[in-house]
Amino acid sequence: MADGNLIYSKIIFQANVFDDQDPLMLGRIRASAQTDNVQAIYNGIPDWDPIEGPWSTKDPFVFLPLLPYFVSQTPKSSELVQIIYQNPRVQYSNQFYIQGPFSSPMLTSRQDNQGANSMLGTGIQYKQYPSIKNKFTGTYEDSRSAGIFPEPGDNGFLGRGNADLIVKENEVLLRAGKTFSKNPRELPIGYNGRAFIQLSQFTQTKRQNGFKKYRKLNEIVIPVQYLIEYTLYNPENQANVFNGEINILTFNGDVLTNDEFSLSKDYGSAVLKEVIKIESLSMQDVILKINGVLESYNNNKNTPYFFRPGQNISKYLSTTSTASTVNTGAQTNPTVTNVSFLYTQVKPNPTANVTGSGLVFFKNAYGQQFEPQKVVEPIIEYTQTPQSIGTLGADMLYLLSHKSQIPGKQVINLDGTLYGISQDKFADDLINSTSSVVRGEELLKLLSLIVKFVVGHSHPYHQMPPTSIATNGTSVDAILQEIGQGTQKILNSNIRIN
Repeated sequence: MADGNLIYSKIIFQANVFDDQDPLMLGRIRASAQTDNVQAIYNGIPDWDPIEGPWSTKDPFVFLPLLPYFVSQTPKSSELVQIIYQNPRVQYSNQFYIQGPFSSPMLTSRQDNQGANSMLGTGIQYKQYPSIKNKFTGTYEDSRSAGIFPEPGDNGFLGRGNADLIVKENEVLLRAGKTFSKNPRELPIGYNGRAFIQLSQFTQTKRQNGFKKYRKLNEIVIPVQYLIEYTLYNPENQANVFNGEINILTFNGDVLTNDEFSLSKDYGSAVLKEVIKIESLSMQDVILKINGVLESYNNNKNTPYFFRPGQNISKYLSTTSTASTVNTGAQTNPTVTNVSFLYTQVKPNPTANVTGSGLVFFKNAYGQQFEPQKVVEPIIEYTQTPQSIGTLGADMLYLLSHKSQIPGKQVINLDGTLYGISQDKFADDLINSTSSVVRGEELLKLLSLIVKFVVGHSHPYHQMPPTSIATNGTSVDAILQEIGQGTQKILNSNIRIN
């Protein structure tokens, strides 16, 4: 280094990479410390040749990777690295580097040195990117981000893009295409269509041992259409002449049949549709009028609906739970008597088992309704036998043998694919030189159908073709139909072999 004020007890410095194309392929880089005067250092080297000098033994900016050669991880140009001198008093020899920090896991394709500094004391002025996990709860801000990056406690080898190798306690994952997210200011979203190899070891073996069948009742949950409220203006009247009204209110789909309906619950979103007046009617006529309205709505067009007394009379029901009168001192309270009697007589149908208030779900069906569901569940058993499972997954899978060739198709030539097979090679060459794999169970079904026909076939006359339907019910048409569907049912064109 050229810094005359070097603190010799310090061995780690920040540097910027300006060349990552090591001709020896050893993972070396050329980098300059952030305090270096690059031109002054060049000027101080006798006979420096700007053409032949770079990467030579004279080059003062060549740094070796501190990681072993068998772990290849080379920074890109313009990225930040931490450089280490074995002896800071001896310049330009025995100098090493390790990759600098990243400001976001979505920037691993390339992280400029300014962004990397945001994680260091020299970059406190830079704003950090959004957190992927909540720092208080440890949960993901977006559940769709789960599984993209290594979890604490697991080991990972990460590629620059969307490929990685995750080594967990009892599992290994090799993945490509785990996410398409590139913007560090947005939360990443995992991609289930990634290509992967998974090797797992489980402490138990899980297997299915038949099925259990039963029925269960599920709540039917649909929007309530109406709220019908009835009220009396003069519930204290003792002359049997009452005035009041019946209010029909509509809901906007925001109230459901499993709502915790009550006499006092406020439905502020309900909209008044109609007001039906009660004028100078006897108690019996009041009951008939309210019940007439309830019954007119008791059909599958207007149900479900709630009905209940209005707030100005329902408050008197809190002092009684039956139709009995309540004595206040030595006299009967006429308001409670009238309201209680009215409550017990109001019903949406003369034979209804619900009075006063409630839910009319369907025509003549009251309260929450249920529908039966036939359930078939597998019976799962566990044994204490360890089980290992290997899985290979992708949109398309190729299983290739260097020594195999499908008759009538070209031999597969993998020249030039040592560092990976290109998409063009897959689409233009390999797909035409491979064949679909066979689904064994589906093929066995077809073969069983053919054998069954052969065993049960009959001929109408000697030397005549067999009848199209065998004695056991198997038909030629059924066999031809299965064969016609073979390309979809028996063959899997997305898993290919040669």
